[in-house]
Amino acid sequence: MKFVKKNEHALDALRTNCSVGGGTSYFWARPDARLSVDVLFIDEAAQMALANVLAVAQAAQSVVLLGDPRQLEQPIQGSHPDGVGVSALDHVHISVIVSSDFARS
Repeated sequence: MKFVKKNEHALDALRTNCSVGGGTSYFWARPDARLSVDVLFIDEAAQMALANVLAVAQAAQSVVLLGDPRQLEQPIQGSHPDGVGVSALDHVHISVIVSSDFARS
């Protein structure tokens, strides 16, 4: 295990000899983090806005959303347009429900 303090060192490690890395959404949304991992796991995705998930998704070929949409909602501060308060998992959950409703018709 190796701990690094600079983003550039973490990205270098991911591109060379490191199999697993962790970072904040700011780290994964960096332009130089593009496609730095094969799979990006987002824990507590029920607390992350869809826009943030889309911003970090560029860092990987695949994204896995983890979390319980009924546990804690995403923290929201300030005023935002309608719809942005919905988490990424809620968007997926709504899509799955709508898709399964169409399948029954």
